[in-house]
Amino acid sequence: LAAAHEGDRGAQDGEDAQDLEAGRPTEAQFMNGAAIERGARVGLDLPVNKVLLALVRALEEKAT
Repeated sequence: LAAAHEGDRGAQDGEDAQDLEAGRPTEAQFMNGAAIERGARVGLDLPVNKVLLALVRALEEKAT
């Protein structure tokens, strides 16, 4: 699917993609970080959110 839309970027880029390109923190980082913190307060481990956060941080480091 991504390959089919490879040439369709530009105005259709999501906010997170635009943030990455501009070197700004992404909403995905903010949302997953907040979920992890709130989950920890009530004793929930959110492993999927932790992986997503690590991936987003890696993308942000690569973009800078």
